[in-house]
Amino acid sequence: AHTPRGDRPPPTRSSPPARASVPSSCAPPDPPLPRRLARLAAALRAPREPRERLLRLARLGERLPPPSTALVAADGTRVSSCTSMVDVLARPSGSGSLRLDGAADSRLARGLVALLVQGLRGERAETLLALDPAQVARAAGLVGALSPSRVNGLGAMIRLMQRQLEAGVAAEAAADATPAGVASAKAAAEAAPADGASATTSGGEGGREAVLRAGSRGSLESAGEEVAVLLSGGVDSSVALRLLHDAGVRTRAFYLRIWLEDEDAHVASGECPWEEDWAYCTAVCEQAGVPLERVSLQREYSSLVVDYLISEARAGRTPNPDIMCNSRVKFGAFMDAVGTHFACVASGHYARCALHGEPGYHHASGGHDSRLARASLAPPLASPL
Repeated sequence: AHTPRGDRPPPTRSSPPARASVPSSCAPPDPPLPRRLARLAAALRAPREPRERLLRLARLGERLPPPSTALVAADGTRVSSCTSMVDVLARPSGSGSLRLDGAADSRLARGLVALLVQGLRGERAETLLALDPAQVARAAGLVGALSPSRVNGLGAMIRLMQRQLEAGVAAEAAADATPAGVASAKAAAEAAPADGASATTSGGEGGREAVLRAGSRGSLESAGEEVAVLLSGGVDSSVALRLLHDAGVRTRAFYLRIWLEDEDAHVASGECPWEEDWAYCTAVCEQAGVPLERVSLQREYSSLVVDYLISEARAGRTPNPDIMCNSRVKFGAFMDAVGTHFACVASGHYARCALHGEPGYHHASGGHDSRLARASLAPPLASPL
């Protein structure tokens, strides 16, 4: 029987079968990552569930060593694009290999810092300068597992380290141009702490806490006449900031990071519990043209508020963590660490107000009627708050 071919002509020897075409948009394969970084990335990517990848990332962060004295003393280490408070430092050594340090105040951010610090240890400077942040995120299986802001934060860490390294290499080249510079560079390299040397003034975790607060250390010297405004992202504190700003008062806003990201629920989901609040704070400050800074008080919140809450509950008493947070953290730990450098501290809290001291100044006090008046611990305005 004859099987019809339809409209398709039979193939001939002069017209061989066409080969499958490769789309021109296909990207070339990524160049290989450094051996140690590739091994860590593969270990993070191995679990199929994103939750397990993030838990591995958090455990990797636990292996991050305390910050070195060089990181504590250096300027320009804060990664501004990260929602978490992250500090990194990349510098060349005399042998041409990398010297890397880092610290962060959240578990997932610490894991990202550890991925870079441990994965690039001992590599040449050229390796870091050529590193593609997107490739690292893909290789570690972090795209889709982490929130976009955290993935962007990884890129911001790498780009800052690259800029630091470029500046360090350029400084060494300039120093090498003169005999005196060679001697000076050699002395500096010999005096620099080793990669494992940590800040011993505070020790261990305390050293890391010093780094996390270092974001304000350079700017507090000029704080004199400014008013520090506690900004939460809510209506009350935003209105307090705007009233002060519109009255001509020099203000600087501070967002206190006190929520405990160490809860496994947040780590496993890859979410950032304060990301939305920070976005609101940023929008308010950008509209008013007011600088905004972050202060990490998670350890203080845990020891001064959470421990109190657990102790009172165990004793059969009803705790009031909000009051303790205000008195022990916002007007306690923050005042001691930052607030004392400013003329005064303002907030959007409710309190009983009474004239006190110099004419026109208000004194905020507690009491049963503390919700009846809006208090701002700041110089008097043209109209009362």
